[in-house]
Order: sequence, then structure tokens, then C-alpha cells
Amino acid sequence: MATASLPQLPSLSAAISGNNAAALDAEANRYQGISDSFKEGQLTPLTAVLKGVTGAVAQGKSQKAAAERDAKQGRLDQLLELKAQMEQHQMEVKDRLLAEQEAKSTGEQLARATDQASVGDDTGLRNWLASNPQSAKVLTSELGVPVESMNFTKLNGVDVLIPYGRDSEGQLVTGKPKVVDDVLKAYAPQAYAARYATRQENALNEAKIKTEEAQARNYDSQAEARANPQPKPLSPTVAKLQDETLNAIGSLGQTNQNISKIMADIDSGGLKTDIANRTVSSIANATGNSTPQSRAMANYTANLKKMVNDSLLLAKGVQTEGDAQRAADAILAAPYDTAAVRERLAELQQINQRSADLKKMTNDQLRAEYGHEPLDYSAYEHGASGKGGKAIESLPQGAQQIGTSGGKPVYRTPDGKTFIAQ
Repeated sequence: MATASLPQLPSLSAAISGNNAAALDAEANRYQGISDSFKEGQLTPLTAVLKGVTGAVAQGKSQKAAAERDAKQGRLDQLLELKAQMEQHQMEVKDRLLAEQEAKSTGEQLARATDQASVGDDTGLRNWLASNPQSAKVLTSELGVPVESMNFTKLNGVDVLIPYGRDSEGQLVTGKPKVVDDVLKAYAPQAYAARYATRQENALNEAKIKTEEAQARNYDSQAEARANPQPKPLSPTVAKLQDETLNAIGSLGQTNQNISKIMADIDSGGLKTDIANRTVSSIANATGNSTPQSRAMANYTANLKKMVNDSLLLAKGVQTEGDAQRAADAILAAPYDTAAVRERLAELQQINQRSADLKKMTNDQLRAEYGHEPLDYSAYEHGASGKGGKAIESLPQGAQQIGTSGGKPVYRTPDGKTFIAQ
């Protein structure tokens, strides 16, 4: 039987050299042509094998070409999507920049509208949004519905503005709260400064009133106790409370000393908490090339959270608890603004001192109920160990033991002061 001549097969290098869909399609057609040249009914065992092999190669290359086209189309779709996202982002950035410029030029109007909203009238805010279309556009983008106005309210003791609008079905949609202090600081700095000063003055006046009320109660208790000049031993419960108070006063004193050190670093220009200085300081410390700024930053970072947590813990149970929480939230909410950090640390220091004063008066009031004079707290306030105060190495001349507190001797000096020896 005559043997059919075999068609020329592509070389192996040609079979694998295709690097694009068109080349693969051409090779697929070529192999398919070879496969089709082997006619049914004229096949020998060898030509049958060749027909199957070349047909399979043709199909594989065709599928690979289709896969490559799909991959290229996928990459093109991704690039188009990325381009659309970038254009959208550029538009949003442009809108925000325009809104920033617009808001800065109308900051005083916004401040007055915010004061008006604080008493329940949002007319000023509605008018401000109507005359600031870029700001309204940005808020509308955030809400997903047209912005109508903003509500003035408090969240965790912090004044905020909450933008709102309504969807197509009339359902209320609210946005992310805007902290009033942050808004005024950015767009109406003079109004912010006046607002902060007023708040500080009100806080101090309120603290003075509370202090005077507590002092009045203290005087009443002392006057009543003087009717019975013989002091009674403190009960175990009161003695324990007194020890806890002394420990808290010592810790508050130490916390305020740490705050003073950080404030001194800020005042001297040796500590700046912005992102750039944080990054440079971290690198300097990590590479063994520390600077005064990097060391001050390391001290600030290591102590800030502890100072805040200690202040919150030690303010619990007294009238300063809410003030301490508000100051702590403000410190942690603006860690990169050096001036804001300094202001809040000073505020926290004042709150800590008020906490200590309230604890002293409460303790002296309890002591007065047992006929005891007020304690001298100086040993606990300055450089206290936080474990009951500093040890008294020698007794003042003429001091006499008048009892015990928590198992520790209590002395009275000739001038009437009382203290606990450690």
C-alpha cells in the first residue's frame, strides 16, 4: 500500500515563540490546516496520530490566543477603571480645596451660625450652606443626598455639628460629626480663641464654686468636730480610704510633674508633635543618632498614654471625672497639633490639681467627723512615690503621736498640723 507524504511540521521553537494573540491564531490555523490535510479513510496509524496531535495543538493555541486577548482586555478594563477613579479623586480633591478656600473666607459667618445653632436655631447654618455652594457640594457628596443643614449637639461631652439631608423617600440621612472646635480653629481662629477662653473661664468659675461649697462643708464639719476636742480613732474603712486618697494625691502630683516636663519641652521648641518631626525622630532614635527633639518625642510618646490613663483613673468618683474625660479625648483626637496638645495638657494639669484638691477636702471632711485636724499633704504632692507618700526621716521638733492610720503612726506638730509617718 502506498504511503501518503507527510506535511512539513513547524519547528519546536516556532511552536512556542508566539507572544501575542495574532501570532497564536496564525499558528493555530496552520496546525489546523495540517490536521485537516489528513483525510478520513486515508489514515495510517502514524497519520492518525499526527492528525490528533496537530489538531490538539491547534486547539490549544487557539485557546491560548483567546486567553491572552481576555487578559489584555482585563488589563485594559483595569486601567480604564483606575483612570476613572483617579479622575474622580482629582475632582473630589479640587472640590475640597475650593470648599476650604470658600469656608475660610466666610469663617466668621460660620462661627455666628454655629453659636445660633447651639441654642436650637439652624437658620444661620442653612444660610451659610446656601451662600457656600462648594462646601454644600462636599457635604452632599459625603451624605449621598442633598445636604439640608447641620444639627448642633454634644457627643461624649464634645460640641459637634452633624450634617443631614433626606433621600428620595424622605428618610433622614446623617453624616459624620464635625467637631466644632476643629471647624472654628480651621476657618474662624479668632472665634475659636474666644470660645476656648470663655470655656476655660467658665470651667474655672465652676471649679471655684464647687471648691467653695466643699470648703464650706469642710468648715462646718470641723466646727462640729471642735465641739468634741478629743479625736476618735479613724475606723478601718476611713483609714483605708485615707490611704487610697494619699496614694491618689501622690500619683496626681507625679502625673502633673510629667506633664510640666513635656510642656517645658514644647515651650522651649525642643518638642514638636507634627507628623514630619515624629518620622524624623523615630528614624533618629532607631539608628542611634538621637537629638534633643527625638529624645523629647520618645519621652512624650512613652508618657502620654500613661498620663492620660492615670488622670482618668484618679478623677473617677469626683466632680472632675467628666472634665478629665473630655480633656483626654481632646488630647488623643489631635496628636499632631503641637499647640493644641500643649493647650490640652495644661487643661488636664488643672483638672488633675482640682481632682487632688477635692480628694483632700473629702479626706479632711472625713477626718473632721472623727475630730481630727486637716492633714499636711505637702509630702505627698511633691515628688511623692505613689505608695503613700515620702518617708519622714526625722520628726519635727515637738511632734507628738496622737493615733494611727492604716497601721501607721499619726503625729501632730505644736502648730496644729497633722501628718502620717511612713
